[in-house]
Amino acid sequence: MELWSFSYRSIVFIIMDLFNFEIFTGTIDDVFLQDEKQCIVNTINPHSFIVSLGDPKFHEALKSSDVLLPDGSGILLASYIINGKKINRITEPSALDDVLNNYKDCII
Repeated sequence: MELWSFSYRSIVFIIMDLFNFEIFTGTIDDVFLQDEKQCIVNTINPHSFIVSLGDPKFHEALKSSDVLLPDGSGILLASYIINGKKINRITEPSALDDVLNNYKDCII
């Protein structure tokens, strides 16, 4: 599990409840950065979801994330089947790359 910390101004987006996790449904650009607060970002995919069922500490780490990015086609499919909503996949490498390239002055 990767944890990132960076500053943000505010997170204005719609979250979706999926298996009792609050999944981020926007784009990485929807997280506006500045130097006031820190934000913990994690990704969830089918494997991490299954692991969290048997590992309470990992489960709590995912649940306590400020932003939980949907990573994995299984999460996207579950979102569509359960909530009837298509969401975009945001992989950890692509999100980290975006943060490093566009917000490098804000990273702590």
